[in-house]
Amino acid sequence: MINLPSWLKPAQFKDEEERQQALLVFLIICVFIIVPPLFLVLTVIFSPETLKRVLVQTLFAETVNGILLLLLGRGHVRWASWIQVTAFWLFFTVTAAATAGVHHQAYQIGQVMAITAAGFLLGPSAALLVTGLALLAGGIMAGAAAMGWWTFAATDSAMLVWVVCAVWFPILALIQYLGRKKLQEALVQSRLNQAKYQNANSLLFATLESTADGILVVDRDGQVASYNQKFLELWRIPGDLAEQRDDQILLRFVLDQLQDPAAFLDKVKELYQFPEESSFDELAFRDGRVFERYSQPQQIEGVVVGRVWSFRDITNRKRMEEALRKSENEYRNVVDNLKSVVFQTNAEGHWTFLNPAWEEVTGFAVADSLGRVFLDYVHPEDRERNLELFKPLIERRKDCCRHEIRYLHRDGGFRWIEVYARLTLDEQNQVVGTTGTLTDITAHQQAEEALRESEARYRLLAENASDVIWTVDLGMQLTYISPSVTRLLGYTVEEAKSRTMPEAFTPASLEAIQQKFREVMARETAGQSDLNQSLILEIEMNHKDGTVVQAEGNFNLLRDARGKPTGIIAIVRNIADRKQAEEALRASLLEKEVLLQEIHHRVKNNLQVAGSLLNLQSNRVKDPEVKAALQESRLRIQAMAMIHETLYRGPNLAAIDLPTYLQHLAQYLRGAFRGNVRVKMEVVSGVISLNLDQAMYCGLIVNELVTNALKHAFPAGREGIVRIEARVAGDGEVEVTVSDNGVGLPAELDFSRLSSLGLRLVQGLTERQLRGRLEIKRGAGAAFTVRWPLATEKDFSIKTELKE
Repeated sequence: MINLPSWLKPAQFKDEEERQQALLVFLIICVFIIVPPLFLVLTVIFSPETLKRVLVQTLFAETVNGILLLLLGRGHVRWASWIQVTAFWLFFTVTAAATAGVHHQAYQIGQVMAITAAGFLLGPSAALLVTGLALLAGGIMAGAAAMGWWTFAATDSAMLVWVVCAVWFPILALIQYLGRKKLQEALVQSRLNQAKYQNANSLLFATLESTADGILVVDRDGQVASYNQKFLELWRIPGDLAEQRDDQILLRFVLDQLQDPAAFLDKVKELYQFPEESSFDELAFRDGRVFERYSQPQQIEGVVVGRVWSFRDITNRKRMEEALRKSENEYRNVVDNLKSVVFQTNAEGHWTFLNPAWEEVTGFAVADSLGRVFLDYVHPEDRERNLELFKPLIERRKDCCRHEIRYLHRDGGFRWIEVYARLTLDEQNQVVGTTGTLTDITAHQQAEEALRESEARYRLLAENASDVIWTVDLGMQLTYISPSVTRLLGYTVEEAKSRTMPEAFTPASLEAIQQKFREVMARETAGQSDLNQSLILEIEMNHKDGTVVQAEGNFNLLRDARGKPTGIIAIVRNIADRKQAEEALRASLLEKEVLLQEIHHRVKNNLQVAGSLLNLQSNRVKDPEVKAALQESRLRIQAMAMIHETLYRGPNLAAIDLPTYLQHLAQYLRGAFRGNVRVKMEVVSGVISLNLDQAMYCGLIVNELVTNALKHAFPAGREGIVRIEARVAGDGEVEVTVSDNGVGLPAELDFSRLSSLGLRLVQGLTERQLRGRLEIKRGAGAAFTVRWPLATEKDFSIKTELKE
């Protein structure tokens, strides 16, 4: 591009009219700068005789044009315009005067050009002025020709030509006036249109930049026509990248931000393939953002010239919608699962909302109840009272109301309902209905009624019980005492309440009670409380007459709903008569125990006498078999005698301590067979107690088995061990085993046909008396095991002790 000097460039003005005038002057000047040199060339070629005159004219014209350019470059448009018009008029007037006068084209056409230029450049007034000057100069030239002052080529018609010009030039001026007016109107409209365009453009730009949406405009060739700053911010596009105005570059940049770029591209291609289509969808970003995408074709006079894309960040809205949806679901779950009925009514009292609890509470279906008046479900006897209770709420004297009323149930009965209601107001603070809850308190009402009945029964029992019932707080202040205190201590209820609790007990009893409760409270503090703990103490209380009353107190802690102690309740009864009866019973039991011991002692002595007689008899008998039989009988009698000896020597007259008994029996049998001095006896037993019968049979069995082992298992003075083991098996059976490491049992011995009296006795006692079983094992020695069910506690006689 050629850089022209500033004086060769048209001047620029803010005013549109002045700018247009300057441009027109500039164009005229440019034309008349070019025309004179061309005219000079033509003169040299075709009319060299006039070269001198044309050269003067050319110099004059170029000088004027140069001056005009300088004036125009400095902003003097008005001066340049006047000089231009004046130069036109002078040039064409002088040329006409120097040649053919009004007959010359310089007058007829040149003056027209001067008038036209004046009209365009300076307005109607200048056009009229130039018209007058042109007619004046023409009149002078026509008059001079008519007077013969100047001789022209056609002087005879000069006046006629002037007359024609006198008519034509004003008409031309008028045309200039009208044209100028139209031009001014066009310029004004142009200014208005330009202002509207600028305002619209400014408004559009401000709208685009102030909107929260990102806007992108793309033409049909894929070039970015426009965008706003929000678009770049939303898609995080650098400004220099956007300045390239290439839609494909922008697409490649944003694809990595999307969760599904392929679907995004497919939608873009589809819309570019069908440019008349509109579109709306949502875009999910990898960073969690969500955009709404709108797309509309851009049309000019019905022709699609591009596409407008609009992007809106709805991430927060989506999150709020999700939170709202979650909140609504939680609210719905809470409301639907509430045991209380949540309701809404309109201003006329018709149900508009009821949660599912309505069916559980009343039995009526929600769908059948909606739209009906709530009062239809109130018990007929309570409807008037219900309206009275609602009146303060309806009259706006209260914000809410709460009352208990009966509602009908579908089964024909009714339910006690606690009603909580509030008014529902619109934006104008007008009542549009009510909302609240209905809670079934039938069970609570029944519980309260049962509690009242229970309290009445409790008071009846407390007031009429022979035992004294009293309660105190943790500060030992009496809070209640039953009337039976008069029978126990001689005080009236009022007198008892006026006394302190320490005054009611002897010092020793008071100290014992306080010590026990200090221990209880220490466990409470340590978190080791026992809610079922009860203290039963024998105490001494001070009677009104000064005597001491023997009593038994059952003390318990009173607790609140959280289990924290709040006081003490005690039930105290007079046990003086019981103490006397216990003393009498203790004396009687002691007497009976002494008698039983004496009986056992005498039975033992009698059995020992019988054994001694058998021993004397055996000394007189010569037959070895008879002697052996008498000796075995003596051992059996001694085994039974030892049972009675264990009983009267022991602390318990109802049970035998089996380990002690077996130890004594083994020692006795070891001594009875002094010849077997090389045989050792071992007794191993757990803690086992047997009643008298089982101990008797067990002793006879052990006696027989040990006797057989000592007689037959160790011939010729052989060494060995006889072992007695007793235990309680896991199935609750007593298991006694007598074993030895002697010569063992003969191979030909048939246990199904026992001939020995001792083994037959063992088998009979085991199976018939103990209802057990006998097991015999052969091998290195012999082992006999007897098992029978252990007698339960109820099979024993009453256990007594000589001392408390």
